[in-house]
Amino acid sequence: MEKNGCLLHLDRSFLASSKKTNPLVGKRNKTLMTREEFEKLVQEALSELPEEFQEKLENVAVVVEDWPTAEQLASVDIRPPETLFGLYHGVPKVKRGSFYSALPDKITIFAGPILATNQAAEAVKARVKQVVQHEIAHHFGFNEAKIRKAERQEK
Repeated sequence: MEKNGCLLHLDRSFLASSKKTNPLVGKRNKTLMTREEFEKLVQEALSELPEEFQEKLENVAVVVEDWPTAEQLASVDIRPPETLFGLYHGVPKVKRGSFYSALPDKITIFAGPILATNQAAEAVKARVKQVVQHEIAHHFGFNEAKIRKAERQEK
């Protein structure tokens, strides 16, 4: 299993959360949005992926959590005050054998850090899209260095 984080084929309709109506408030800003509103941004980012990626996404659960746990931070060698926006946990497609069978990979998008570091709704939306794409790249086997290089070239 690999864990890679960012400093979603979800089973087409699977976006899990535990508190759909609780408001999420960034610690350092006044952004207020419900879990449902934030999840909608994640769903939009997934639906905007190019069709060739959507067709190849399988056995991946995309979930939204408020903040990364200490264990999640430690799993990718991140120490406070740094934090994660997203985390991929699973076996990248390029490392799977022909008879691969396992529980779904998991992509976690962390609402708290995204809301805390983005002051406007459009910035939140852009960051969610970037994080979703970043974590999906891990699912397809890209390492952190290759993803960062691609992100720099995109700007």
